[in-house]
Amino acid sequence: RGQAVALAEAGNLLMLGSRVRDRGAWMKVSRAQVDAAEAAANAAAARNAERLSMAADALYETCAACHKAYLK
Repeated sequence: RGQAVALAEAGNLLMLGSRVRDRGAWMKVSRAQVDAAEAAANAAAARNAERLSMAADALYETCAACHKAYLK
């Protein structure tokens, strides 16, 4: 749960100040990271393995999409 909360906060930080690369896709994937990480944190707190697995998959997809677009 703690690590998911940290990832949610990292997503929030990516949407602030000089970290913002653009107002389009960057903001979209950053918001998606926050949403997926919050879902993972909630699933972990509820000790719901199925929901946690689904949230982890969504979180992976947001990370992969961002890295594909911005780590060139």
